[in-house]
Amino acid sequence: MLKIRTIARKLGSITETNKDIEQLVGWEADEIFEKTGIKNRYISDQNENSLSLAIDAVNKLDDKELHGCDLIVSVTNTPYYDFPNISNFIHSHFKLSKNVNCLGLNAGCTGFVDALELVNSYFKSSLSKKALIINTDTYTKFLNNKRSTRTLFSDGATATIIQNDESGFNISKIRFSSALNSQDSLYKKADCDEGINMDGPKVMQFAIGTVLKDVLELAPNEECVFFPHQAGKLVLGIFSKKLPSTVEMIANYENYGNLVSASIPNLIFENMEKLEHKNVLISGFGVGLSHKGILLNKV
Repeated sequence: MLKIRTIARKLGSITETNKDIEQLVGWEADEIFEKTGIKNRYISDQNENSLSLAIDAVNKLDDKELHGCDLIVSVTNTPYYDFPNISNFIHSHFKLSKNVNCLGLNAGCTGFVDALELVNSYFKSSLSKKALIINTDTYTKFLNNKRSTRTLFSDGATATIIQNDESGFNISKIRFSSALNSQDSLYKKADCDEGINMDGPKVMQFAIGTVLKDVLELAPNEECVFFPHQAGKLVLGIFSKKLPSTVEMIANYENYGNLVSASIPNLIFENMEKLEHKNVLISGFGVGLSHKGILLNKV
């Protein structure tokens, strides 16, 4: 069973307001907020990258908790090194036991949920007792200053320790889906300097047409806390209108923008008390286009 023991985070060191990017994107600050619902972003400086942010986040964890982990799963779309995985660097940097399994996922907005499912499999197979999930992304280093992307994304990393514990959650339902022929809706090519591109209308269509349907099917017939990927005002605004009254949707995109793979663990970090609830729904969606949603419940 999954018990989230603790979460640490490190955000990009530059706090950026809407006023700061008015000239860059050609919108007034009030217009940016009206369209995106975002007030602040956190941007990595020239000395920060996905690995350094990950190290800084892990460094905030309790040393005993960290050294008790026997599995590390790192998640990023924007690695500083193509290989090895960030998990390998973390293992080496913190001089962890040689009996730690290091895995890496090239995943975006579904990445935290993907990692939870993977950790759950290791727990069930008795291959792990305590795991560290690292989510880190620096999308702003690869944006081309288009309004559709530059106004939305932030940089940051989270480090989450999960333990196999009887007082934790069972994964009772899993939903996953991918839209065919939509790989080019949110992408970055490795062999060019084009940066990250996003087709906003296609992503919105996927979120409303596919993700929302999945979430409604996952939601239980009783009270539930919902941690969705912080995609932004438009998507989550529609979600809030369509979800049943029994589902409490949590949001913090206004203060952080879209942190990609670190979005959901950052949301949980600020709302750890909500994990006391019997039913917790988590939904990641975006790059792929893909969706992974899980329903956690306590016996």
